[in-house]
Amino acid sequence: MLLFAQETAGTGSLLTSLLPFLLIGAVFWFLVMRPQRKRQKEQKDLLGSIEIGDKVRTIGGIYGRVRELTDEEVVITVEDGGSMRLIRRAIAEKITAEG
Repeated sequence: MLLFAQETAGTGSLLTSLLPFLLIGAVFWFLVMRPQRKRQKEQKDLLGSIEIGDKVRTIGGIYGRVRELTDEEVVITVEDGGSMRLIRRAIAEKITAEG
């Protein structure tokens, strides 16, 4: 009889010992993974919406206007008339008339 009671208690303690790890995993998902995936989707949408003539800011803080556009690269013209060839992922934001 005593042996059976110990087995049942052992199964319950296994569940209670795993519960904190499951809760930590759920919190990690909602605080880290979910926002990261949202940012990745927004960045992908941004890169897909860039067109020739758009004003952009790079991840390095350089402002320019898109002059050429390929699947992998962007050529921007900066203020003094110079050009820069960048990978497309280097575009941080599209500057709109509102902001």
